[in-house]
Amino acid sequence: MLTVNKLLPQGQGLASVLLKRAATVELDWDVRQKSRFAATDSQGRELAIFLPRGQAVRGGDVLVAEDGSMISAIAAPQRVLKVTACAQHGTAFDLMRAAYHLGNRHVPIELQPDHLKIEPDHVLADMLRSMHMTVVETELPFEPEGGAYGGHVTNDGHSHHHHGHSHAHAHDHGHDHQHEHDHDCGHDHAHGEHCSHPHHHHHDDDVKSFVYRADKAFDPAKLEDFLGAIVNIYGPKMLRYKGVRHMQGANRKVIFQGEHQLMGSDLGPDWAADEKRQSKMVFIGIDLPQDILRQGLDQCLV
Repeated sequence: MLTVNKLLPQGQGLASVLLKRAATVELDWDVRQKSRFAATDSQGRELAIFLPRGQAVRGGDVLVAEDGSMISAIAAPQRVLKVTACAQHGTAFDLMRAAYHLGNRHVPIELQPDHLKIEPDHVLADMLRSMHMTVVETELPFEPEGGAYGGHVTNDGHSHHHHGHSHAHAHDHGHDHQHEHDHDCGHDHAHGEHCSHPHHHHHDDDVKSFVYRADKAFDPAKLEDFLGAIVNIYGPKMLRYKGVRHMQGANRKVIFQGEHQLMGSDLGPDWAADEKRQSKMVFIGIDLPQDILRQGLDQCLV
């Protein structure tokens, strides 16, 4: 059984290529509101989810397993009561009044501009009909409102709740830059520089290094979002990474380096007039997902 103990609300700016490669797990609200539960993902893997107490899973959230793999959560359709104002005589105020009375009964409610959703309850259905509301039982995903101080668990009804940040990666880039898959960097320096840390003694074939090169400039915002997400997920496996980046709008080189989840960058010298502007980054780590890193970095190019 695969343990899952990390959650990225709505994917936290992950590149679309990462989300497309992720397995999925479809769960109804009865399960997603728990912080401890078992499930089976779309790849048939048995999952044991252990999240911080009180943290619910929303549709669009991304779960991260102990092996670094990601699972995208889908809000499964379930039986709900859909409540709307009377089409002939109702007003928006009627819906507000219905939400007020349901709230006084402390039942989970999903709030939408033109309707409410609650779990099936014949007593509440009769009450709502007596208020001249239209109540229909149907099957839909259920995302009830969270507490006022519930962080990402709060379903505020805005569109960002479901868009998954794909806007940051919506356009395609030409791939005429070169990718030189250098594997001759050697592993000796990777071990030598970190031999004082016991967890870095991964000899044999576990530790790999590769070089990423690109002639096009990076979009600063996209690159920051992507690398932040990668470090958050794969940081424990990233022994060291460093390089020079060619950033859009910058006349100076940007030097970056890091170890595990610690990443930093600083402005370097100016690009020389006759110097080819090119990014070169070296990644050293344990079983790093090279395809994911390369494709994600590609999508950050201008």
